[in-house]
Amino acid sequence: MNEDDGRGLPELADNRAMPPGDGNSHPAGFFGAPTDRLGRAPVHVFRGPPRLRLANDWPPFAAVGAVLIILILSFVAGTAASVVTLAMSDPSLPRDAVWPQLIALVTAQVVAIALVMLAARFFSDSWIKALALEGAGLRARDYLLALGIMVAAMALFTGIVWLVDPSSMIEDLAPFRVFVRSDAWWLTLIAVGIGAPLMEELIFRGFLLTALAKSRLGFAVSAVVTTVVWTALHASYSPAGLLAVFLVGLYLSWLVWRTGSLRVAIFCHATYNLGVVLLLMFVEIPGAATAG
Repeated sequence: MNEDDGRGLPELADNRAMPPGDGNSHPAGFFGAPTDRLGRAPVHVFRGPPRLRLANDWPPFAAVGAVLIILILSFVAGTAASVVTLAMSDPSLPRDAVWPQLIALVTAQVVAIALVMLAARFFSDSWIKALALEGAGLRARDYLLALGIMVAAMALFTGIVWLVDPSSMIEDLAPFRVFVRSDAWWLTLIAVGIGAPLMEELIFRGFLLTALAKSRLGFAVSAVVTTVVWTALHASYSPAGLLAVFLVGLYLSWLVWRTGSLRVAIFCHATYNLGVVLLLMFVEIPGAATAG
C-alpha cells in the first residue's frame, strides 16, 4: 500500500510490481500510474476516485507497433475491398463513387476491430478487461451526463466557429453530406455512427492509451499523445475541425479515466457521430451543397 508523502498526494506505484489483471489497480491521480488501493465509491462522472483499472499488459513500444500494424493491415484490406467492388461494378462507375469508398471504409473498420481485439488478448486473460470494456457499475444517467456535457461543449464550440469562420465548418461537413444524401445512406450510418466510434475507441483509448498509461508517461501525457495521433487521422479537416477532434479526444480519454469504462466513450462518440449524420440528412446547411 502506498504511503502519503506529506504533500497530500499518494506515492506513485510501480505498475510492473502489480500482477496483471488483478482488478485492484486504480489511478492515484490524472498524472500518475495506478496504485493498489481499492476504489469502491459509487460511480459518478465527477465525484469519487477515478475508476480505471489498467489490465492491458502490452509493453508501450510494442503497443505502438501493434497499432501501426493494425492500421496498415486495415488500410490494405479496405483498399482491396474497394478494388474488388470497382472490378465487379459497372465500368462507367466513377472512380470516386460512394459505394466503393464506403465498402472500403467498413471493411477497414471490421478488420481493425477484429485485430485490436485479438491483440488485446495476447498479454491478458480477457480482451474485455484489457480494453476497459467492463461496465464498471455505470448507470444510464452516467452515460447521459457524459453525453450531455460533450454535446453542450461542442454546441458552444460549433457556434463560435460558425460566427468566426463558417466556411471551415461547411468544408468539413460537405464530404459527409455526399454520402448521407446518396443511396448508400444506410451504410454511411453504419460506417460513421457505429464502425468509426468502435474502431477508433478500441484502438486509441481502449488499447493504446491503456498500454501507454502504465508506463512512466502516466495517464495525462499518454492521453495527449494518443489524442494527437487520433487527431492526425483527421488531417483533411480544417484547423477548427482538428481542434474540435483534439478536444473531444481529450474529453473521451478523461471519461475513460474517471468512469473506468471505455463503454462511455464509445457511447458518446457513436451518439455524437449519429447526430451529425442525421443532421446532414434532414437539415440543409447553407453552402454545404456546393462546398468541396
